Amino acid sequence: HRERLLRLGLPSERVMLLPCAVPVPALRALPPLPAGPLRVLSVGRLVPKKGLDILIEALSLLARVDLQVECVIVGAGSEGLALHRLASDHMARAAGRLSIEFRGDEPHERVSELLLTGRFHAFVLPCRVAADGDRDGLPVSVLEAQAAGVPTVTTALAGFESQLQDGRDGVLLT
Repeated sequence: HRERLLRLGLPSERVMLLPCAVPVPALRALPPLPAGPLRVLSVGRLVPKKGLDILIEALSLLARVDLQVECVIVGAGSEGLALHRLASDHMARAAGRLSIEFRGDEPHERVSELLLTGRFHAFVLPCRVAADGDRDGLPVSVLEAQAAGVPTVTTALAGFESQLQDGRDGVLLT
């Protein structure tokens, strides 16, 4: 974001980088159950830059190769109706192998509880640059998932590497 602001003409002395930090919970996330479906959690506003349509498509691909998949998406936003429709279409074609649950907005305490006790195999947030140029810095939900000890998958957008090293802190996809 700093580079982008400088390209837009802001003087460098007026652009400061303030790292985002989240508290590390005293407990770590419970491990996934040894048997059962692949369980995925995603938390973010339902807007194009979060890439939740990409997540739904990817989960659908897994269901097509006979993997049982459950996903919980927490958040609300302008793309909610379109994402619900997309998920419904994919679930209908998956013959019971794909379940996507939209929880809407949840209080921070509930999200923390999901991270710690939901027994998720992964937290996934496939961020991207939206058509209008809107993009994430580094989503707090990604940092919170990592702090809770949930394996994290996100996108290798510029700036993410300042907090996430591919293969060490999570998986960064291009």
